[in-house]
Amino acid sequence: MGRSASPEEKQRRILEAFRAKVEILEGWATEGVPEGSEIPKTHAALRRWGGPDGRLAQWSDPLIDRPNVGKYPDLTERYQQALRNIELRLRKSKRGRLGDLEGELAVLRRDSDALRAQNAYLIGLLDQRERRIVMLEDLARAHKLPVPPPVTATSPRSPRQVKD
Repeated sequence: MGRSASPEEKQRRILEAFRAKVEILEGWATEGVPEGSEIPKTHAALRRWGGPDGRLAQWSDPLIDRPNVGKYPDLTERYQQALRNIELRLRKSKRGRLGDLEGELAVLRRDSDALRAQNAYLIGLLDQRERRIVMLEDLARAHKLPVPPPVTATSPRSPRQVKD
């Protein structure tokens, strides 16, 4: 505001700025706060805040926005309600994202448990097959039948002895 503005003009600009700031915050309370936007969470911050684009008038007189006794108690109440609604919306949104992440984590844990069970089953099956091979090789040797060269063990728990 220029220094040459009349007191009435200054008062009108401040009222317009106060109203515009409150309307912006009410919009954010219903539609969500744009990414990277600053929320004026105190009356002092509201006075200094120029809006999202920095073009709204600022004021220093705390009587403009003081609760109950300020010049514009209706706008002050709307400002405070908008802040409460924004905070509620932010809490719900965080809780929603957290719920989504917890759901994804539960699915990943179930998948991990299923894969571990499947791995344990397959390792057991492999060990069982290797034991059968060893038994068949021993049986073939007992009957003096040709035995193919041994295959290296595929599991550290294999009954086959790894020869170095």
